[in-house]
Amino acid sequence: MATYRTYKPRLRIDFNYSCGYCKANEPEIGGAKNSFQIDHYQPKKEFPELINNYENLIYACRACNQYKGDYWPTPFESLLQKIILNPRVDNLEKHIDLRNFEWMAKTLRGKWNILKLRLASEPHITRRKDRAKIQQMIKKLLDKIPTFQKEILDLETKGDILNCQKLRQEYEEHLEDINTLKRKIEGPME
Repeated sequence: MATYRTYKPRLRIDFNYSCGYCKANEPEIGGAKNSFQIDHYQPKKEFPELINNYENLIYACRACNQYKGDYWPTPFESLLQKIILNPRVDNLEKHIDLRNFEWMAKTLRGKWNILKLRLASEPHITRRKDRAKIQQMIKKLLDKIPTFQKEILDLETKGDILNCQKLRQEYEEHLEDINTLKRKIEGPME
């Protein structure tokens, strides 16, 4: 029987290398090894039978996992909507407006999650702003690709091999710049 720790590689992929709660990506907060953990949505203490149940496991950053801890709502807390959103089941955008850097609640449950998990904290806001800046830089670089391609084709048509080679080199460097920026905000990071 597999233990929950063996699921971490699969969880990383299923959660797109980001925290199920705050959506921070691995490269943004230091990688998978030290910055991400496996959270038991239904805590191990109260639900020991679910300790190795894959559907109960959430890929979470260290901060969110710490803030959530072993929380599980009492019946009274459930009535007050003090329920952690389950990234596997709940539509986050139904409860929280994600369009701005400082996430805003749409529902009582969303408001409580923002407070409990500190989703509108300064580090989260700064990270989202940084991500947006990098995404804008990537977009600007991507927008230049058709111009590069057209100029290379024009030089090839004219038979200007020397300038064509220079432009191809510049184009390759341009693509590498895009990939370098993407690695800062996307995908796996050990």
